[in-house]
Amino acid sequence: MEHLKTPKISIVLPSLNNRQYLEERLQTILNQTFTDWELVIIDNYSDDGAWQLIEEFAQKDSRLKISQAPREGIYVNWNNCIRLARGEYIYIATNDDTMKPDCLEKMIGGLEKYPECDICHVKCEIIDTKGKTLKGYWERLASSQFYGDLINKSHIRFAPYDGILYCALGTVYFGPLQLLIRRSVFDKVGLFRSDWGPEGDFEWGMRAALVCNTLHIPETLVAWRIHSQQSTNIEAHKTSDQKVRFIEMVQAALPILKKYNPEFYQRLRLEKLLFIYKRQQLRAGIKETNKFHDKVIYVWNLFQISPTFLVEFLYRRTLFPRNQSDDFTYIRQELKRLGLEPDISLCCDA
Repeated sequence: MEHLKTPKISIVLPSLNNRQYLEERLQTILNQTFTDWELVIIDNYSDDGAWQLIEEFAQKDSRLKISQAPREGIYVNWNNCIRLARGEYIYIATNDDTMKPDCLEKMIGGLEKYPECDICHVKCEIIDTKGKTLKGYWERLASSQFYGDLINKSHIRFAPYDGILYCALGTVYFGPLQLLIRRSVFDKVGLFRSDWGPEGDFEWGMRAALVCNTLHIPETLVAWRIHSQQSTNIEAHKTSDQKVRFIEMVQAALPILKKYNPEFYQRLRLEKLLFIYKRQQLRAGIKETNKFHDKVIYVWNLFQISPTFLVEFLYRRTLFPRNQSDDFTYIRQELKRLGLEPDISLCCDA
């Protein structure tokens, strides 16, 4: 029977009170040129009309599998959706974003052609509440600047290259909407943790990138919407507390290498990998503190915890200006030390 047929792709869409953008999102899924998919929606008892809209769409298309569950947090709902998914590939459709009609067709085509890759990654544009492109936003992201012109070329990024970059660029996979993921990846690295707040996909992304190869398709096939109701707070990324969370998530993600690449794991130097976020934490903490006396105490406490960081910080401060390019220089040196030079492990015609 048709309803028992296993779909090639499971699109999972966690839902909570986003009726304003949900209809457009659902329509971009229905408009996909690749049609062998199911759409798994779990709504957390929305009270803004989102559930009623979902029911309307489900009545018209049997590929929608819908249900409701209590509100337990964004990543709990993501995981619940993934557990219900039956497809060979999984696409997480954040409910306020959009994608081009040929998005799934091109992403699955890439992964079918390159079975050594477990994740397909595409370029993303940033839009406002009305769907207008915010020009230059994507290009200013640290990952876009780091990869430079390579972001405009098809290539395979071999693990653990992207995973190590998570120690410097904030996030390499800007959002799940950019990724088509083999279902086997979740068996390999696990689901999303729910104890990191709204940034838990950072830790999962790093975990996956440390052990999975990524195919990059240089086409802008998805759009990420910025609006006041979204869970990701852009300003929060600038705080010292956020840098501390990044440090903790890096420490949580790296041990997966013990299982899949123990020899490489032994070569890692955690203090070196954490240097950039600790420096960002220091700068943010000083900026957040008003009195000079409190600034001194903040700096002293940080250096007490990590004296090795103090030595590296003073060395870098002497030789390099205080700008983002120093972060790129630093992580490139660390990649070279680990034997992950781009011309060896990064570039590949795809």
